[in-house]
Formats: sequence, C-alpha cells, structure tokens
Amino acid sequence: MPCIEFWFLLHFKPYSNKIYRNCNEVIQELKQFLPDYKKTKGFLQKLNIYKALVEKGDQALAIKTAIRLCKEYQKSDNIQLPYSEIRLFLSSFRTSKPK
Repeated sequence: MPCIEFWFLLHFKPYSNKIYRNCNEVIQELKQFLPDYKKTKGFLQKLNIYKALVEKGDQALAIKTAIRLCKEYQKSDNIQLPYSEIRLFLSSFRTSKPK
C-alpha cells in the first residue's frame, strides 16, 4: 500500500476510503493538487514538501481523516482499506523534549 503519498493526499481530500492498488494511482490523484509531484528526493527537497502541505493543504484535515481511516481499518477484515499512521510519527516530534 502506498504510504507517504497517501499521507500527502489526505491534506487535500475530504474523507474517502477509496482503495488504491499501487503508489502510481495515489500519485496521479495527488497531482491534481501538486501537479509537478515526483517521487524523488531531489523533487521533495526542491519543493519543500512540508511547506507545500501547510500552505496548500490542510494538516488538520489530514490528521482527522487519518484517525478515521485507522479506526475503520482496525474494525475491518479488508486488508486493502487505506490508512496512514504517519501522524503518529510526526506527533512524536512535537511531544518529545530535547535533552
């Protein structure tokens, strides 16, 4: 299942549990919002993906949708349901304190 691109897409789309078969399907949809998107380190550094997601997208929407999708995934027998736990990874940075 696509991971990082799906998280990016959640910043732009209201709730959907559409099933994506591969990363390319997610990227095609993501390009509606980030037309030049490429899955390369160089592109992500050039674009400053975090800044683009904050300025063009909605992180609160992404988090809300991710939580809902994770709950649905946990209750379902369908292992193809999309979900993202990247919000948990990102929140660990906000809650951790420097030593």
